[in-house]
Amino acid sequence: WRDLNSTEILERLKAVRDSRDVASLGEKSNSTLYVDSYIKFIEAGGELIVRPYITTRLIDELLALGPVCTTINYSTTYGTGRSIEAGLRKSTYDDKNGRVYNHQVVIISKDNQGKYQLAEPNKEPGFVWVEPEQLLAGITAAQIECDNGLFYLTPLN
Repeated sequence: WRDLNSTEILERLKAVRDSRDVASLGEKSNSTLYVDSYIKFIEAGGELIVRPYITTRLIDELLALGPVCTTINYSTTYGTGRSIEAGLRKSTYDDKNGRVYNHQVVIISKDNQGKYQLAEPNKEPGFVWVEPEQLLAGITAAQIECDNGLFYLTPLN
């Protein structure tokens, strides 16, 4: 889909809407809602651009426009291994029954050493600095379970 414009992507989304079944989303109806959210985004004037992979260059280009929302795989990004939920925003290492988790973060800035600052809801005090390779690995690993999108919002005029 990487060479398609927004109109063509919208057509493809409508064509796959009823056949898409993303196991990690649970029930089939959740997959339909997921595709519908992309359809509504484009129909509301949003622009969706598909790239074959994410690079730090792309992140930097988008970050120059404002904060960027993305999905990362927590276990890969922070090297925690498999875990099980142990309460709200808490987990316990469990290599037998555990799983790896994805979640949303916001990339806020990049420092002079090339590290990215993330608004991270699962870390105290809520912000962390990560190496570029660490961020790319986390985003790429998240793609196994979901689309690894980079989203930024531009203000309305």
